[in-house]
Amino acid sequence: MSALPPIPPDIGRIAGPLLIGYLLNWGLEGVLAMQIYMYYLAFPDDPLQNKLLAYGVFLFESVQTILLTATAFHSFAAGFGNLVALDRIGLIWFTVPIMSGIVAFVAQVFYAYRIKVLSQTKAPSAIIIVLAFVQLGGAIATGIESKKAVFTSRFLRRTSLITTGIWNGGSALCDIIIAGCMTFYLWRRGTGMKQTQRLIKRLIRLVVETGSLTAAIAILNLILALLPGQPTYYQTTAGVLGKMYSNTMMVVFNSRLKLAYETTTLQEMSISYRPNPLATEEYPMGGSGVQESTLVPTIQRSVCQESPHLTTSAMSSLPPIPADIGRIAGPLLIGHLLNWSLFGVLSMQVYMYYLAFPNDPEHSRLLVFGVYLFEATQTFLLTQSAFHGFAEGFGNLLFLDEIGTIWFSVPIMSGIGKSLELILGVSSTAADTIYITVAFVAQSFYAYRISILAQSKLVASFIVLLAVVQLGGAIATGVESKEARFNSQFLGRKSYITTGIWNGGSALCDIIIAICMTVYLSRRNTGMKHTSLLLKKIIRLTIETGSLTAVIALTNFILALLPGHPTYYMTTAGILGKLYSNSMMAVFNSRMRIGADNNTSSHEVSSTGPRSRIETTVRNVNAYEMRGGVSITREEVTFPPPENWAKASTSSAEDAEMKANLISS
Repeated sequence: MSALPPIPPDIGRIAGPLLIGYLLNWGLEGVLAMQIYMYYLAFPDDPLQNKLLAYGVFLFESVQTILLTATAFHSFAAGFGNLVALDRIGLIWFTVPIMSGIVAFVAQVFYAYRIKVLSQTKAPSAIIIVLAFVQLGGAIATGIESKKAVFTSRFLRRTSLITTGIWNGGSALCDIIIAGCMTFYLWRRGTGMKQTQRLIKRLIRLVVETGSLTAAIAILNLILALLPGQPTYYQTTAGVLGKMYSNTMMVVFNSRLKLAYETTTLQEMSISYRPNPLATEEYPMGGSGVQESTLVPTIQRSVCQESPHLTTSAMSSLPPIPADIGRIAGPLLIGHLLNWSLFGVLSMQVYMYYLAFPNDPEHSRLLVFGVYLFEATQTFLLTQSAFHGFAEGFGNLLFLDEIGTIWFSVPIMSGIGKSLELILGVSSTAADTIYITVAFVAQSFYAYRISILAQSKLVASFIVLLAVVQLGGAIATGVESKEARFNSQFLGRKSYITTGIWNGGSALCDIIIAICMTVYLSRRNTGMKHTSLLLKKIIRLTIETGSLTAVIALTNFILALLPGHPTYYMTTAGILGKLYSNSMMAVFNSRMRIGADNNTSSHEVSSTGPRSRIETTVRNVNAYEMRGGVSITREEVTFPPPENWAKASTSSAEDAEMKANLISS
């Protein structure tokens, strides 16, 4: 280790921005994946060129994420403690400036075409395309300069500052012009009709917000690169710039989604699935070594010079770094990255819930937003742990091995929700304290559904009992990890027992939930087409999510039992909590239904019951030249209170008669 450059005491300021850039890149990849999935569901009949553009950009971004992950692994895992590995550019010259520039170019040309259609003239779009080529040229030139530099500490010179200015400056100017032109031409298309004006205002707001965001990040990246002292803060913004462009482009594609509200009810006693024309203002929940290193273009001081603050003798006092450090640090790093990706997916799921179910019961909204806030806290703690272990502790095995704030986050989080707050236990990172809560809440959520479906509390009580058992195992695992202090001292006979109770109980609970939901939902099949489709969707969703969480829990336990105590279990432990929260949100959002969306009109239907509104979507979006899509509509599965079950059959017959009258009229 003495042949390696000494690590300066402020290594966190040098390596931290790069690490944060990797984490945020993965988070935005999760958001992009969710947007692509929504596009896939909502626009199956989109023109071929639109599909090729959307899926092509996603594939391109996925390749970039894979390449950046390989770089992150070589810098922070295989190259842990090696400043040469951290400083080497490697393939970064291509993955950051050039690939980000290409994505920005595609998005800007996409907007240029829209502006051409709106303005009926080629002049504005021609200017935008010229600027898009300018920024692309600057991005390619920046990539070439970084490739020549080999190391980021030698990268930013006069020439590279000029190319970076052309790249980021040209991109920001192009985005500002796009936002201005779109606002102007969309506003001129106003017809005075209320529905059209509402659509235009929404598009204007969307364009201004997304264009301003990408322009701001591009300018910020340039400013950070020009800071005196050459700090590495720019590496964070450089790492997310491409993902910002792809996400904003998909936001425009998906802006054609319209959230309409339809309510259908599954009465458990009468076992009927009734399209409900009596949609009221309320919608209850119910139902169911050396390598590539830094992001460029950047300015970085030479970290390969001798540090006056940390001598070679001081370095020798640290534990020596083993040759297979990548096998030790790699699984933990991958767990951090995947956790951020799943947090991005969860953010999109919660946002879709917020849009689709504004009138859900208060307890449902509190559960959803409470779990999301809890997961956001977990992500913050996890990021803090990653920064401490991989940035501040770069090259220090004690920092990497330290359990850290687990002793604090477990007891505090356990007191938040009392018996409903801890279940999945603690492993090696601060994130584990959050997993406990999310799993228990998700499983209790399913237990409640099963108690309604089965009309019995026996099975639900058994599920809750299993959840409490794994809660005990989780708390015991947390106590063991607190006493161990270091991950290398954590795995032992006691921790195997507590981890087995935690993961084994969790997996058994998930399997029983999947079986019970499948059995009880299958019994509710009435033979009606809509009912069968709905039940099949819920059954498939339950089996898929339950099987996934059970498999990950078992895999985590098996990896912890491997001989030699490898750290592979850290990856599965890093994503288990997010899988539970995402599976719970998938159940909430399964009430969304895809329906045709072209125009929007509505008419009132008078009846003896509550006022009903039937919406027929007939919305024209030719003004934006992307054709009509489909709307996401709410599909409620409402479980009525027990005192109303006896009335189910009569109500079903009355609603069926009303529906027939509506159709005939």
